[in-house]
Amino acid sequence: MRKSIHALSQTELINALKINDSYILKQFYTLHYKKIEALVLKNSGITEYTKDVYQGAFLTVLPQTAKADKFVPKKRNRFTRLFIQYCKKQMDRCFTTEKL
Repeated sequence: MRKSIHALSQTELINALKINDSYILKQFYTLHYKKIEALVLKNSGITEYTKDVYQGAFLTVLPQTAKADKFVPKKRNRFTRLFIQYCKKQMDRCFTTEKL
């Protein structure tokens, strides 16, 4: 049986994301998508932005941290916190672009 995302260390999570482990990617997506959707709704009220924000953040954070081997997590959930922070930045970019 495969490990749940909750049973993985931060390093194992990053390594799974590096190799595009579909099982872990699906768990990560399922676990965090609703959080990001709530954040988007709280700030804009438009559900349609959630996918753009989530995908944009994922495409930013993964190459800059995991694939570049620059990110060495020292605390539990550090990668998740970083991902949510990128979502917030991505959301700001989406909303700024929308207003222009």
